[in-house]
Amino acid sequence: DDPLSQMVLDIKNFNISFADMVWQQAGIDLDGYVNGKVNLSELYSVPRVSADITIKDFGFNHESLGDAAIKSYWDNKNKSLAIDMRVIYVGNAGTHYPIKVVGNIYPDREHENFDLQADVDNLKVKTIEPFLKGIFSRMRGYTSGALTLTGDFSDPVLKGSVKLMRTELLVDYLRTSYSFTGDFNFDKDKMWFKDIELRDSTFGKGVATGTIYHKAFTDFALDINLKADNLSALNTTYSPNEVYYGRAKASGAMTLKGSVDDLVLKADMQSEKGTNVVIPISFSRSISENNFIQYRKHGAADKGKVIPYEPSVLSLQLGLNVKKNADLKIILPYNMGSIDVQGDGLINMGIDTRGEYSMYGNYIMDNGTFLFNFENILKKNFQIQKGGSITFNGSPYDADIKLKAVYKVKTSLSGLPELSTEDQSKRINVNCIISLANDLYNPDIKFSIDLPDATEAIKRSIFSAIDTTNALEMNQQMISLLVLNTFSSSSGITSAGASMGLGISSYELISAQLSSLLSKISKDFDIGVNYRPGDQISPQELELALSTQLFDNRVTIDGAVGMNTYNNTSQTQQVIGDVLVEVKITEDGRFRFKAFNRTNTGSDVLFSTYSPYTQGVGIVFRKEFNGIKDLFKHTKKVKVPKKKAAVKE
Repeated sequence: DDPLSQMVLDIKNFNISFADMVWQQAGIDLDGYVNGKVNLSELYSVPRVSADITIKDFGFNHESLGDAAIKSYWDNKNKSLAIDMRVIYVGNAGTHYPIKVVGNIYPDREHENFDLQADVDNLKVKTIEPFLKGIFSRMRGYTSGALTLTGDFSDPVLKGSVKLMRTELLVDYLRTSYSFTGDFNFDKDKMWFKDIELRDSTFGKGVATGTIYHKAFTDFALDINLKADNLSALNTTYSPNEVYYGRAKASGAMTLKGSVDDLVLKADMQSEKGTNVVIPISFSRSISENNFIQYRKHGAADKGKVIPYEPSVLSLQLGLNVKKNADLKIILPYNMGSIDVQGDGLINMGIDTRGEYSMYGNYIMDNGTFLFNFENILKKNFQIQKGGSITFNGSPYDADIKLKAVYKVKTSLSGLPELSTEDQSKRINVNCIISLANDLYNPDIKFSIDLPDATEAIKRSIFSAIDTTNALEMNQQMISLLVLNTFSSSSGITSAGASMGLGISSYELISAQLSSLLSKISKDFDIGVNYRPGDQISPQELELALSTQLFDNRVTIDGAVGMNTYNNTSQTQQVIGDVLVEVKITEDGRFRFKAFNRTNTGSDVLFSTYSPYTQGVGIVFRKEFNGIKDLFKHTKKVKVPKKKAAVKE
């Protein structure tokens, strides 16, 4: 009880990290070595503390701030504990004080226990990252400003404003990084900011306004609004636990609301150019919905340990207006291939805190490719026909697909001995059509063929030789056309015909393998080589096919160039070539330029008499509409308001 009786604590090179267990639950980690003295007296009434200590290499939440000097003494007149704390950083450019705290603490008052002034100068923003764990990470940047701390021990009040400079952070769930500069304000039980302009690494931007509520710096809750203009909204990579991944850029409105333990992210967005989302469909992953599946860590040390399920603090409610500027890729199960498509549709997606996904909506395909993979032997890129759809019915594992895709070949009819000798010597264009229907995870597959340029007589002859209603026979014909570039016959053949057919098939097989190897040189080019030996009736043929899309799919080239040489020397060589070049004049493809060179066939009665080829050029305009007024309606882009000066509430 005697005020002259004191306890003196003498500290020399004490590692403050040893005391982390005291404040680690508050998300605080301190580093440094303490030296100095602390005096305590009157512990039985109002404790009086005086101190003169320094902390060398002071660190807060794993960030080195400099050296800290703390002085305090008891002011008997005002019955207060005076505090003067400074963090001193000595750098190449000079000395500055990242943190200064001066003022008084009144321990014997019932109210108004604090009267402190805090100044920060280029303080690292990363020091507050542990308080936002699970929501934001990779925080960078600096902050400067002035704050006051008043109020009671049970209800402290922090007021003031700091300026965020060169600040950066990563949104953990979306894996998107944003940079920004602006004012961050403090008031009783809340922190707020207004019209802070965000930017991503691809020059997208947005404007954010929001408030962070708290109760005596506990029970934090967020109310943040964002207006985005071509802003990155997703940047994730493949994970076995994710239903989708990829990159997404979007414009629209977004809100983040709720307590930090139960946040709800709502968004109403429109896709922008640069969006590329992948949905990997795996039969093995779909069983993870069952609760009897338990995942265990791999390795002897962790054998038998079950990975605990950690619920997320964030749930997502996303309304997405998908436009043709977005790329969607679906990787089908059983290594059956993949769908790369562009289209539009309205899709509502949701993810709750337990990780349960929901998807509703209808996606209409406009164009794209279907990479058909047959037993890892045959891989062909089919062109998707406009009008296909994917319908999501709730669970992402409950979706229906309707798709037709075409692969064009030019083949001889010699593989059908049922036809006449004259018809067998002809080469025609054949559209190989693959159809997917019903369950997206286990679709029904159907093959069919179309003969776009053949005469009615040849069509009748071919379809009389092929039973198009027999699924097994159509599968056989499709594989033969795609692998050997020829029709297959199931009827009997003479030994001589069989020998010739075997020889031709060998050449076709070698050509197919060579085409596959050439196409692997670049993922942007689909290259095909076709060679067929000649006889007294049919010419010897060599053909090179090329298909590609260049300049971000703005230019499409699809064609074949080759040469026919007859064994009979009285016949001359003939150069053959079918080429189609299409250029999107506008980014949305509404205006297009086309140029082509097409070989005339027997069905081109008007032209084949005069020339073996037909050439043409043209300008194409296309726009979809439900009424005449839609033809002249101009689509307005989302406008982001200009940044305004922050106004204190």
